[in-house]
Amino acid sequence: MFSKTLLCVLFVFTGTLGASMKHKEAIAIIENCASKTNVSRGEYERPEIFLYRTPSEAQLCMIKCVMQEMQMIDSNGKLDKEIISQYISAFNSNIQEEIIICADKTEKISECKDMENYRKCLEPFLYV
Repeated sequence: MFSKTLLCVLFVFTGTLGASMKHKEAIAIIENCASKTNVSRGEYERPEIFLYRTPSEAQLCMIKCVMQEMQMIDSNGKLDKEIISQYISAFNSNIQEEIIICADKTEKISECKDMENYRKCLEPFLYV
């Protein structure tokens, strides 16, 4: 069973669930992307995988897939700050600002490994 913690952890790549997406829709996207990238449920349900170590290439592909499905990555591979803003309301304003700054700093995401740059930028805020 999915927990809200899992969904919050996934923001750091996929966003907390905002008003624009229902819990069931997000779960369907996550499960679909996990299936496409051969990431097991055990790999993405454990927060420490995303919080305390560098995700595998497959996990980064899953995160990229989820963000694309949620339209947080546009067709040019750029992080869409407006869409991301819709998903981060659960965070305090300082963290929201840092998430958007990281989106600005992140260059084009064309390959799964490009997600690691965004994760590294966000890493200091994962432990707050």
